[in-house]
Amino acid sequence: YEPNREFYYPEAGALWGNGYVKLYQITKEEEYLNLAENAAKQLVEIRNKKYREFSWGLPWKWHDCPNTFSFLITTVYGGEFFLNLYKVTKNKKYLGIAQSVGNWIINECGYKKEDEGIWFYYSDCEVFHYPIFNAISKASGYLAKLYMHTKKRHFQTMAELAAVYIINKQNRDGSWYYSNKSMYIDNIHTGYVIEGLCDVYEILPHMRKKLQKVLKAAGDFYWRNLYTPEGFGFEFKEG
Repeated sequence: YEPNREFYYPEAGALWGNGYVKLYQITKEEEYLNLAENAAKQLVEIRNKKYREFSWGLPWKWHDCPNTFSFLITTVYGGEFFLNLYKVTKNKKYLGIAQSVGNWIINECGYKKEDEGIWFYYSDCEVFHYPIFNAISKASGYLAKLYMHTKKRHFQTMAELAAVYIINKQNRDGSWYYSNKSMYIDNIHTGYVIEGLCDVYEILPHMRKKLQKVLKAAGDFYWRNLYTPEGFGFEFKEG
């Protein structure tokens, strides 16, 4: 992967930016902060201007969805980067962008309410109007982080309802399928589900009792089925 204007991948840019933020936190070297802010500047420049709020998509067509649409998981990673940059700079511009990402998730990407909770669309592109559990969990964790920084109650409420939905979709063995259309269980997306719920657990104490058993079962499944005893990962669960 090499960034260029034609095929710049926003999720990778956000992950690189987060890496620079962490390096700055460890070393306090201004070079890393400058690199992080340059990454932020580029993400601002390539935001999807189809939408009112900040969001990002893919530079190519994917599953019959044109590259003019933004995607939930990509946008969450962008938002997390701007939140982390805000934490080290205290520049409210970055917090404003992070909050805009939350608004995009709720208002422009959209969600569906069910008896089991709520789930966010993977994209407002109609072909992705079904639950993809890892992205919903990551969005739940992200909205909890936004609540922590903004104290805006609707972010907390949406984070809780999405977390409850993910809890209700856990399989009896502690796992989650990729989506309600795919019985695929793999390492990276299982990790995303756990990561999002861990963020909710850490930030919203009243959710901890509900999440403790869920996360214990998820962790047991993860290490038992998707890693070797030596710590090497399996890409997916066989059978």
